[in-house]
Amino acid sequence: MKAFSYTGLIHILSISGSHIALLLALVYGLGRLIKLRKRTCLILGIIVACIYCGIVGGDAPVIRATMMSILMCIAYIKGRLYQAKQALCICAILCLIYDPFSLFDVSFQLSFGATYGLLIWGKVLYERIQWLPRWLKMPLVLCVSAQLLILPLQLYYFHYLSLASLFAAIIITPLLDIAIVMLFGCTILSLLIPIGVVWNVIDWILTICLYVNAHLANSSICLWWIGTISATLGVLYYGCVGLLYINLVSLK
Repeated sequence: MKAFSYTGLIHILSISGSHIALLLALVYGLGRLIKLRKRTCLILGIIVACIYCGIVGGDAPVIRATMMSILMCIAYIKGRLYQAKQALCICAILCLIYDPFSLFDVSFQLSFGATYGLLIWGKVLYERIQWLPRWLKMPLVLCVSAQLLILPLQLYYFHYLSLASLFAAIIITPLLDIAIVMLFGCTILSLLIPIGVVWNVIDWILTICLYVNAHLANSSICLWWIGTISATLGVLYYGCVGLLYINLVSLK
């Protein structure tokens, strides 16, 4: 767990937006496979997401992902335009109305900050680095855009800057995504036919991920211990980020 925290992949192990999205996709796909209407599949997705949220607990990342998925499904059911930034703001407001002190919770700050950073910077940065190959451009954009808004918070709480997150996103994240999908498919297929070889393949993939992740987390080159930055530097940093946003996004 500590190694995955250093490489920035702890969100894959914890319940977050990617798991809720995968769950909704599976429910919707299975519903369409048995010829259910899109509206019915989306309603079933809302019900399953709420049940899943109740089972795994009400942490900030889980509530955020569940509420955003519900808003997205309702938008499609009603034939309305879904805006992710608007949905994220609605989720933040509702969470703060329910518990105003959640604003001081580290998981609330990092979850909403990283998600908002992705929504603000993701598309802009992706369009600015067209010269990079797609397999390198996508993880680079995800890492940079997610950390732009939460870098001072990360230094305040954890005191380090991880360059290993970029290498982990390029190498480990695709393998873990493949393993998650294979685990779901094999769980269903194993009820029908023996697939021992496939389980071995999944085991090899997970072993490779653990091995590479451990080496990245223990690398002195990829992990920089910086310490907590001062409030003045924090304000200056967010001022620079604001100017960058104005030049790249607002003016465009």
